[in-house]
Amino acid sequence: MYAVIDLETTIKEAYGRKANPITGENSVVAGAIKRQDSQEPQVIYCAPNNRTIGSTILSHCTNCTTLVGHNIKFDLLHLWPQIMTTNYGIWDTQLAEHILTGQQRGFVSLRDLATTDYQAAVREKNMEKFWEQGICTSKIPRSIVEADVHADVLDTEQVLKGHIKKAKELGCFNLIKAFGNGLLATAEMEWNGLQIDRTKFNVQKADVTVTLALLKNVLDKLIREYLPEPIEINLNSKDQISAVLFGGTIKYVERQPILEDGEPVRYKTGLRQGEIKTKLNDVKFIVEPNIGKNYRTATKKTGVFSTDDSILETILKDYTGKKIGEFVELLLEYRKLFKDYSTYYAGLEKAIYHTDSRIHPQFNFVATYTGRLSSTAPNAQNLPKPNRSDLTRAIVSRHKGGKLIGFDYSQLEVIGLALLSNAPILGGEIIQGADIHRRN
Repeated sequence: MYAVIDLETTIKEAYGRKANPITGENSVVAGAIKRQDSQEPQVIYCAPNNRTIGSTILSHCTNCTTLVGHNIKFDLLHLWPQIMTTNYGIWDTQLAEHILTGQQRGFVSLRDLATTDYQAAVREKNMEKFWEQGICTSKIPRSIVEADVHADVLDTEQVLKGHIKKAKELGCFNLIKAFGNGLLATAEMEWNGLQIDRTKFNVQKADVTVTLALLKNVLDKLIREYLPEPIEINLNSKDQISAVLFGGTIKYVERQPILEDGEPVRYKTGLRQGEIKTKLNDVKFIVEPNIGKNYRTATKKTGVFSTDDSILETILKDYTGKKIGEFVELLLEYRKLFKDYSTYYAGLEKAIYHTDSRIHPQFNFVATYTGRLSSTAPNAQNLPKPNRSDLTRAIVSRHKGGKLIGFDYSQLEVIGLALLSNAPILGGEIIQGADIHRRN
């Protein structure tokens, strides 16, 4: 037996989440439950900041085995922690649509899905009209909120019935149910988050900041030997680095005196009387190459060559001990530290919740065409490995005395393919330890 649920909440955004369910700053305004054995949804309108709404809603789901919703993880997180003590299966109609369409449909809205594909009645976007004006859900007339949440669960059930029929025809009913369990697991992961030791984090960030500044100072002096003073140095400029290595033309703007018959023109009157008149001129500076042509890889921009790390590493092998080799070596170190600071420390710092010093990333099931999980706010799947950055040393267990364990399955998808296909060549190569990804 299933129960379709939908919640309407206040909409304060925080840490990249609209209507953030984790900070405690949002609350449920109204909820609706439609049991499989009932004809009409039960609508509950909440008093402001009612923190027991989760228990009230779940009390209407007695004897139900599956909770159904559209983008249901949003609802589950607003029902946390009450949902933790239950044992429901999960069916998300947004995720089910993603699977049933071969990962072609992602963040499709309930209203579009229900009316376009599952013959639900078209209805006015009454709630959206208020939200677009910046009016919070709690300030929208009660009758409109209740009507909207009532219609949402009916539309969700309509989509659910169509999904069940399609899923059984395609033989993926159990797959969708299994993904629902995974969705519930990631909801718990998002709620729990990753604990950040702020003291460690701040010390490490300060160390990176100081080292980066020192390194930039050295590089600025080295590159100044190749570029004249008027050019403002930008170590992240592909044009400048390409010109220093492979030669090229750097354009810049310089204020130059206005000449007349070879003599500077001066102001004759006014506050600037006697001063030389100037104007801004475009200047082209030609830089001689310091690296052989065999290292050049063309880019889309004429006269600018690739300065990717892989190319710099190749150059470094052949120019170690030379001045330009020293520049390349330090530039590689600068890039590593710059990414460490800008992407990981500065980027991650914005995502650390003030309420619990944790990051609470979102895990998205419907964002890719490959069916793989993605992560946002922040991207927890893009944290650096310990050999690239010390950042992960600041991530600690949220339990006193607890430990964190990191592991990764090697070529899991390929092994699964070999088992399902019984391909002898593929199976043999896996047993021999071949790196299938690198080989292909």
